[in-house]
Amino acid sequence: MLFRKQLGVLLLGAWLGIGFVSAQTTTNSGTSSSSAEPDWMKMDVVEKKPVSEVSHEFNFTEAYVGGSDIHRGDTSFGNLSENSLNLTYVANIPVQDNWQLRVGLMYDRYDFGSLNQSVIPNTLGAAALILGADINLSEKWILRVEVRPGIYSDFKNVTIDQCNVPLIVGATYLVNADLQWFFGLQFDPHFGTGIYHWDDAPVMPGLGARWHFADQWTLMAVLPDPELQYDMQDNLQVFVGARLRGGNYRMDNDFGKSYGRSDLGNANLSYREIRLALGARYTFMPGLTLELEGGSAVSRQFYYSGPDIQLHTDPAGYAQVRLNARF
Repeated sequence: MLFRKQLGVLLLGAWLGIGFVSAQTTTNSGTSSSSAEPDWMKMDVVEKKPVSEVSHEFNFTEAYVGGSDIHRGDTSFGNLSENSLNLTYVANIPVQDNWQLRVGLMYDRYDFGSLNQSVIPNTLGAAALILGADINLSEKWILRVEVRPGIYSDFKNVTIDQCNVPLIVGATYLVNADLQWFFGLQFDPHFGTGIYHWDDAPVMPGLGARWHFADQWTLMAVLPDPELQYDMQDNLQVFVGARLRGGNYRMDNDFGKSYGRSDLGNANLSYREIRLALGARYTFMPGLTLELEGGSAVSRQFYYSGPDIQLHTDPAGYAQVRLNARF
């Protein structure tokens, strides 16, 4: 367990930051990539753009992770596979020349199926509003403030305890066309923003950067999707990177009773997933991009902060398709 904690911290530190914000970037070649999932850590990459008219962002992502053994210590609970889905829509509404509102919806879901005598829920998910604003503070600084009020739970017997309103603050500093710095803070006093056993931390800071260091090469050292990108053509990009997935969820009051674990009722469950990815993205037209990727989910971990129960899986292969549209 200690090794896994150290590995997780090293991976996160190597990618320069911790946060929980939506990301949107555009490379010099014109190939765009979006990461709008409400995952457990996100740095904000806010793009400076004209705000003369309403614009729209849409993200569809579906992934499958193959089965692998899930266990707690030496006790195995069987073979765990996973299907995940994310749908996000945001409208950017101009108010003044230097700022615009962000209004939208997001739905995020993990399906794990059923395991005999398991303390893993069949489903984890989130359904929330997206309410925020982008503000151009100066020629160099862009600020994003956003809240996502919604339900973060197993969607069994939903109660007020499963509602949460995480607050996200992100900023971009534009050094030049080839280098940008990103800063972020997540405030989550209800569920906490902790990693592994740091579940009592209500605030989590973050730091990241985008560096276009050669004609066709870009380093995106930004969570949750750090990448090394290579532009093969104006509309085709290949990449290697990592994916950090998961979230914090509240179980329903009766969860665990059938397994003799009534202490899991209304417990906070943190799901953490680390993937290593290889993929490509193709831009059909400005604002419409298809991404295909695959690799290994090297770590999937479930942690109940109250009862102090931790389960994890062996590595498993995964595949993902993502469609991003901006218009």
